[in-house]
Amino acid sequence: LAVCRRDGIDVPVVCTGAPLGNEDDLRTLASELGVADLVEFTGFVSDAEMADLQRRARLLIFPSRFEGWGYPVIESFERGVPVACSDGAWLDDAAGDAAVRFDPDDVHAIAASLRDLWTDERLRGEGIEAGARHLRSFTAERMGGAYLEAYDLAARRSGQNRGTRIDRSAPVV
Repeated sequence: LAVCRRDGIDVPVVCTGAPLGNEDDLRTLASELGVADLVEFTGFVSDAEMADLQRRARLLIFPSRFEGWGYPVIESFERGVPVACSDGAWLDDAAGDAAVRFDPDDVHAIAASLRDLWTDERLRGEGIEAGARHLRSFTAERMGGAYLEAYDLAARRSGQNRGTRIDRSAPVV
């Protein structure tokens, strides 16, 4: 945010999530960097409040260093919000090539991604379309197949799959 502000671009950011106890440190840092007026910490918000925030959002910036899945990325795509997120493998499935990707340890790369999506309406439109396309790749058949592969692998590793395989012709429900 400070890099963007130095470039003449003010980007207001809303940080949601259950308090972790470091909010005062983050507020102090934002103040030291001269961007305290741009940052709002809401703490935990309800599903309805989150939906409202996402509906009004110009973009999602998600500089995660690790993720179990990346649900905020998927949720943003579902709501038609373009995404800029980390380029690590931990977000490859959730974001694919539908998001603007950046190195989460490079503040200038993050700022460039944020600036580009904030200022370029065409890029935001392309991000919205790419997110919608990416969501269509999450079919029940693809997800079911991934689960079956994981179960097969787990069974082989545990020694429980004594030569039999999961019947892949059976329906997934």
